[in-house]
Parts: sequence; C-alpha cells; structure tokens
Amino acid sequence: MGTLLRDVRFGLRMLLKSPGLTGLVLLTLALGIGANTAIFSLVDAVLFRPLPVAAPDRLVRLFTVHEHFSGWSYPGYLDYRDQAQAFSGLAAYGDGTAMHLSRDGHPPERVTGSVVTGNFFEALGVQPEAGRLLAVSDDRAPGSDAVVVLSHELWSGSFGSDPKAIGQTVRINGHPFTIVGVAPRGFFGCSLESFPGLWVPTSMAAAAMPNWIDLRPLERRGFTWMNVVGRLRPEVSIETARAEVDTLAARFAAAPQDGPKITGVRVEPANSVALGFGVEAADRARLVSRLLLGVVALVLLLACADAAGLLLVRAERRGREIAIRRALGATPGCIVRQLLVESVLLAALAAAGGLALASWTLDLVRALAPKGFPVPLEAVAGLGQGRVLLFTLAVSAVAGVTFGLVPALHAARSALLPGLKSEPAAPLLRRWRISLRDSLVLVQVALAAMLLVGAGLLLRTLQQASSVDPGFSTDGRLVASVALGLQGYDRERWAPFYDRLLEEARSLPRVRAAALASSVPVQTEGMGTSVVPEGYPTTPETEPVVPLNIVTPGYFAALGIPVLRGRDFSAADTESAAPVVIVNEAFARAYWQGQEAVGRRIMNLGENGGVVVGLVRDTKLRGLREEPLPAVFVPLAQFYLPTMTLLIHADGDPRAVISSVVAAAQRLDKDLPLFGIQTLTERLGVALAQERLLAVLLGTFAGIALILAAAGLYGVTSYATDLRTREFGIRAALGASPRNVLGLAVRGAVVVSLVGLVAGLLGASALVGSFRSLFFGVGPFDPLTFGGIALLLATVTLIAAVLAARRATRVDPLICLRSE
Repeated sequence: MGTLLRDVRFGLRMLLKSPGLTGLVLLTLALGIGANTAIFSLVDAVLFRPLPVAAPDRLVRLFTVHEHFSGWSYPGYLDYRDQAQAFSGLAAYGDGTAMHLSRDGHPPERVTGSVVTGNFFEALGVQPEAGRLLAVSDDRAPGSDAVVVLSHELWSGSFGSDPKAIGQTVRINGHPFTIVGVAPRGFFGCSLESFPGLWVPTSMAAAAMPNWIDLRPLERRGFTWMNVVGRLRPEVSIETARAEVDTLAARFAAAPQDGPKITGVRVEPANSVALGFGVEAADRARLVSRLLLGVVALVLLLACADAAGLLLVRAERRGREIAIRRALGATPGCIVRQLLVESVLLAALAAAGGLALASWTLDLVRALAPKGFPVPLEAVAGLGQGRVLLFTLAVSAVAGVTFGLVPALHAARSALLPGLKSEPAAPLLRRWRISLRDSLVLVQVALAAMLLVGAGLLLRTLQQASSVDPGFSTDGRLVASVALGLQGYDRERWAPFYDRLLEEARSLPRVRAAALASSVPVQTEGMGTSVVPEGYPTTPETEPVVPLNIVTPGYFAALGIPVLRGRDFSAADTESAAPVVIVNEAFARAYWQGQEAVGRRIMNLGENGGVVVGLVRDTKLRGLREEPLPAVFVPLAQFYLPTMTLLIHADGDPRAVISSVVAAAQRLDKDLPLFGIQTLTERLGVALAQERLLAVLLGTFAGIALILAAAGLYGVTSYATDLRTREFGIRAALGASPRNVLGLAVRGAVVVSLVGLVAGLLGASALVGSFRSLFFGVGPFDPLTFGGIALLLATVTLIAAVLAARRATRVDPLICLRSE
C-alpha cells in the first residue's frame, strides 16, 4: 500500500509538471468517457438493466396464441390464475390506457394509466414510496373499490411530492377516486412498452375505460386487452412452468367455451421481452441502442489511441529520467507500474469531466427526442445511480490501462545508454517507435472515417426526408385533440359538443378556419377500414384495407389540400342522408386505374354503398417515408367518434391562440383536457425528429472523432519533425528548398492518413448494411457520402500535418545543425 501511495504522489507531481499535455489528455479522455456514460445511461434499460422489481430473474411474461387474436381476456387470465401451480403469483394488467385526471383548483390533465389486478404489486414484489399499494382486497367486485396508486413521477410533478396527497380524492374520467399510495421512484411496471402515471384495480375498469364499457372487458373472452405476468415459485424452473402451461392450454382448448380459444401459451423471461414479444418497435429500439453504443465505443477507442500517442511522446521525452531510475535499480515492472498509475490517475480525473459531459449529452437528447423515439427516455437511468457510476468507473479503469500500457511497456524496454546520454535511440528502434506512433494515428483516422460515414448517411437521410412534399400546408396550423368517451359522453352528446367546439373555435380572433378529424397528418397511427370499390374484384378474404379518416366540412380547406374533382363535405351530409365518401388520388389509381372516381361507390359503406363525391390530392398520412397510400374520408355526421382532433388555421403564429382554444374547451367542460396541442409545423418536425436526433448524436461524435484524429496526427507529425531537425538542417544547408523540406516532413503523415482513410471506408462499408433500415432516400453505399467524407478527412489531416511540419522550413540551418 505504501508503494502504491508513493507512486500516486509521484504520478500527480509528474502530471502537474506537464499541464498542457495533461490537460489535452484529460480533455480527450473526458470526451470518450462522457459519451460512453451518456449512451450507456440511455440504452441500459433496453439492453442490460433488469426490470425494477424484486428478483427480476424469477419474473416471466405469458403470451397467448389465439386463432385470430393476441393478448389475454380477463376470463382467460382467471382460468390460468386459478389452476396454474408453478407461480407464486399470476397477475394481469392493461397498460397504455389514456385517462383524464382532474381535481379541484387544478386544470385537468391527460395521463397514461394502467388497470391491474389486485395482486399486481405483490406479484412484482414492489414496496410503496408512500402510503400503500393496491392489494387483493381492493379488487373485489366491479365498481366496489375506487382507489388509485400514483407513480412517483406523477406524484412529484403534479402533486409536488406532497405527503398530504395520500387520502385525497381526485376525479378520473369524472369519477371520484381516493389516492392510497405512491409507487417507488423508477418503477414503471414490467415492460418498456408503457410508462403508467397511475394504477387502478380491475374492479374499476368501467370507470377507467369508459370507451370500452360496451365491450364488457371483465366478461367477454373475445375481448383480449390484458397482459399477464407471473412469478415462479422458488423451486420451479421456467421449463417446468412451460410444461404445466402447455398442459393447461391443451385442456382448455379441448373444452367447449365461448369466444376465441387459446391454442397455446408462450412463457418467456420478463427481462428478455420487456420491449414486447416479436414487435417491430422492439427490434428498432435494440437496433438504435446497439448503433449508439457501438458509435461511442469507437469514440472511446479513438480517444484511447489519441491519449496513447500523446503519452508515448511524453514517455520518450522522459527517456533520461526513466533511464536514471533504471540505472539506480528500478525494474521494468516498477517503471510499468509507475506509468500505469499515472495513466489511471488521468482516467480517473477524466471520468469526473466525463460525467459533466454526459449530463449535457442527456439533456440534449431529452430536448431533441420526439415522442415515440425508439429508446424509451422514461427508463433512462440517472447519472447518479449506482449502475451508471459503476459503468463509468469500469470504463475509466479499462481506458486507463488501455492507453497507458503500450507507452509504459515501450518506456520500460527502451535502451539504457542512449537514455542516460539523452541521445536518440538506435535507428532500427527509432523506426519501430515511429511505426508504433504511426499505427496509433492510422487507427484514429480509420475510426474517424467510419463514424463520419455513419453521420453523413444520417445527415443525407435527414436532407432527403426534409425535402419531401407532405401534400398539405403547415403555416399557421394548430392541432389539439379531445377524448369525449373518457368523460362518459354518449353518441347523443358527442354531436352537440363537437358543434359547439367548432363554433367557439371559429369565433376566436385570428382564427380563419377550424375543422375536426379523427387523424391529422403526419402520425404513425390511425384508423383503417376494409373497402369494396365498385368494379374492383374482391372476396371477403381479399378486401383491401385502407386508412380511414373521419372529418368535418372544411377539413381539406383548413389544411390547404385541394379538392381536384367533385366537392367537399357539406352540412347536408347528415346521418339521415345518403352515405358519401371522398377518396384521394392513390385510391383512384389503385382501384379504378386512375379513371374518374366521382360518382362511383364503395359498396360496404352504407346499405347501397357510399358514393364518392370528391377526389383530393395525395398527402403523407402516417410518415414522410411512405409512398402515397389509398385513403378514404367520411363525414363526422355519418360516423361519430368519441376522440377527435381539432385543426385550426390562424393568422400569424398559431401558438398565440392556444390559450384561447383551451379556454373555449374548458367553458364547455371543465374536466375535459385538450391534449397533443402543437403546431402542424412541430408535428411535421416530430416525423423527422428521430432522424434529426440520430444525425445530431452521430454528427457530434463524428466531429469529436475528426478533431481527435487531427490532433493525433498533428502531435505525431510535430514530434517526428523534432526528431529529424538535424536532417532537415543538413538538407537545407545543401540547397533543399522549403517546399522540398515540407514535403519530406509531411510525407509519412500523408501515407499513414491515406492508409487509415482507406481502412476506415472499407470498415464503414462492412458495417452500414446492418443499419440499412435507418436510412431513407439514400443507399448505405452512397457515393456522394463516401466521396465527401474521404475528401473532408483527407483535407483535415493534410492541414494538420502541414501545420505541424511547417516549422521545419523556418529554422535556421545553423541552429538545426547544432541540434541533437
């Protein structure tokens, strides 16, 4: 221990003797460690971290295999809960349910809730942050227990972490509920698919899910809306549980029962399916997470190579000191240990700076990340959590050893006599040293090229997506959604409310037009319907399914979508009138070969089919990457829905009318919140936000890589120039021109850079194909990107080499001849 402390004290003194080099190495390592810490914190939950429950390795998810459906019905869950013996607890939950939370003196808010069985928290082994959690006694008979548990995030945000919130009465969808407790910090359930703000027992499903009350969610086997999670008994393996569940599935499938039969059940570790089972979004989340983690790993490797090159130069300049220590009896092992201690000290100090950079990076991600970003930001671990700090410590230790070992071994094996005389090493050894430094620079240039190619492809993707014409106007447009069904509005009340809301909105100052729609572009989700176009051959099995949008008259004008043929909907298109429909150009092309669409019928709309009264221009409906999809529009008066989006066209900045629109809705119903309020420009930006965030992150890391590679090349070229001072002096004395001397000084650096550039481009070509799905409008081997990156990197490295070597042309030949 005493020897180690002595090495630490000596190492600190040596680092302070070279503040410039020490600061450069610290900055280099802080960038690499900070990037890795930030991205690890971001993707930890997706790739590594177990679920925030007790003994997560004993928790499993059960997935059903139906004839036509997936998921669990409540009666189906009860069958397995009552008969399966492999589980100490089998619970069910329905996540992602939108609810309206209101209380006196506060504006209503829309939150995501979860309807769970009374044993849910017990099965997961969760303890409350405050109050108590739901229990089996809270889930007795339908409508009997109006209690709710808040998430820690909702409690600390909306309730200000007030302990007096426990016992308060709030209204959920207009029904009174009593708050009984708060879930622990960081708890979100047993999946990364949804992050509930509150939990209510299944006995209150009717109040929590009024939209589904007619579907009898607690009675119908055909209504599959729940997920099932189980905790294995201590003595039971997952294979035993699977065998028992298979037996139960076969027994239930053979028994007569109403509704779709469960033909099989999959039992999977809950940790491995936290993102969902066989879901495309889960695969994309893992792909993006691996991409980000791989990118920062390359940044760290590049930073280590850069630091190793700097320390190699430093060790060579300390050749006399190290030689004297060896002459006095220090073994090569002692020299290696001392230099490694200095490297680890540098890494430890860089870790502190890295945490600050990581905090800034995470703030940037949170600011830019859109809703629906593949990596769930709600599960991001804080930088102060033990796992993140342990990761930072491990990365720092590995980095310290990685970049310090090569210079330490090199210094310990250097020739003794030349070091004591402060002479350069023998030519053969000197050539080996230079090749070692050059190899480090080669690695840096190659890694920088790989990162720059990835960033370039994403920037090209963003450029291509940004230039897409969405088919509608965004200037001055504002959208805000309303969900009447959650407030218990029935069909008789929907129509008057919608009429009054439009009347209020159209009467507001600066509002030019207002309309309602079930979906407003661009959004990833929406309704669909099967269609039977007149004259198009179909069977019940082959009926095409197209997007369906329910709109009010004036919707197309409010969006700036031209009606190319026929007319818009009007006030005469009521529920008692003949069904009418409007289609887009893509629909007419797909099913009527581009012939006249107005006057034709879609046969499965209405008793005699819906008559096409208008043809509108194609627009991007669910994403900017899509080709125009065939779409059908029907009037709201003939197809009422409980959830609609209000579209407003205002003069000037549409955000100026937000407060007026909210106030208008509150005048109609004080417990009804508007949600999803944003300008259409912002909404369109969300469609590009994923590409933009990935491009910003990779562009930032690639920029860091470019700077590090240039700095490494500059350092090596500068040092190589110092070593060849006498040579350059002799050449100058014999008549060599400054241009010739400069060419000799940079030739080696240019060769190393070109080799590294070629290696990096080849490495990028081998890797980008794995991330093909992230690109749009550009191929993974885009020649413009590869050529541009090659030119950029070649230019930067050449400039760095010339700047470092140009002093060789400025020193007086006499001074050079005297130099050693």
